Amino acid sequence: MTDDMMTLRSMLEKGTDADLLREMIGFAAHRLMELEVQGAGTPIGGNDMFIAAQAVAIGCTLVTDSEAEFAHVDGLLWENWLRSG
Repeated sequence: MTDDMMTLRSMLEKGTDADLLREMIGFAAHRLMELEVQGAGTPIGGNDMFIAAQAVAIGCTLVTDSEAEFAHVDGLLWENWLRSG
């Protein structure tokens, strides 16, 4: 069984339907972004990918000072409060 399948199996064994749905959406968004970013030749770190995927999955704006890491992730809304006006 692949690591991805093991992760999905562990999610299925967890809590409520809403929690499961949130995790599945985050998991799917993470995998899609991973493929898109790798295909574009601009990979980012695994933790940053997970953070970006969760932000996209729940539709929130990511606040970061790592502009270079997140600027090329499609669908991600981000702000840098340290460098804003």
